[in-house]
Amino acid sequence: MIVGRVAKTVAGLFTGYSISHVNGRFRADDLMTQLDAVGKRYVIDETTALVRFVIPCTCSRLEHGEKFDAARAASIVGESLQEEIDKIRTLFFNIFAEVVVHSVQGEDEIWLLESAASKNRLYVWEKGD
Repeated sequence: MIVGRVAKTVAGLFTGYSISHVNGRFRADDLMTQLDAVGKRYVIDETTALVRFVIPCTCSRLEHGEKFDAARAASIVGESLQEEIDKIRTLFFNIFAEVVVHSVQGEDEIWLLESAASKNRLYVWEKGD
């Protein structure tokens, strides 16, 4: 069954997550002077949850002896690594990101920062009018 195979694949890739709560201020209007901002809802205080999913690339695993060779570990590149990153990205967006974007209600924006071996990207979903 396809669902079972996908679940097994995801279980093999996904190794954990961490959640942090941060307080921040976000600009809610166009940039303006302090004088113009007085009495307006210009800066919004907000608590944000940051979730980091840990999904290591299995093709980058190395066996080492008594001493870890950092230079050798850093030299792992190539098609197999990029193929694995692409597979992880596809699964993550189709399973995790899709659920989060549809489940989180009432937020003006949802940000997803991807940090991978080959690319760092920021994705932003904005609430439509």
